Amino acid sequence: MAAETVTKSLLTVIGFLTGLMALLILRKLKNEDISMVKMRLKPESTIWDFRIISAANFLMFIGFLMYIAGVVFSNDSLWIISKAVGGIFGLMYAGVLFRWWRRF
Repeated sequence: MAAETVTKSLLTVIGFLTGLMALLILRKLKNEDISMVKMRLKPESTIWDFRIISAANFLMFIGFLMYIAGVVFSNDSLWIISKAVGGIFGLMYAGVLFRWWRRF
């Protein structure tokens, strides 16, 4: 029981830190000159392409964490649902990421 609580707390902290990191990255991109970002990307790419890829990466990571939590705590029905939702979430955004990544 103690291991389950520690793991749930750890997953919560990891999710919070990942969200915070994503917000900091988006804030940095917002403050950065768009022309500087365009120089690093292909000419037809925009800053929004990069932001969508960053958001898809973040959502895939959250889906992966949900899936792992569902595998670790597979005896609880809530975690079975978490595993299913995390798997669907991760696969869905993997498709989004792949589609947008091909544009670069």
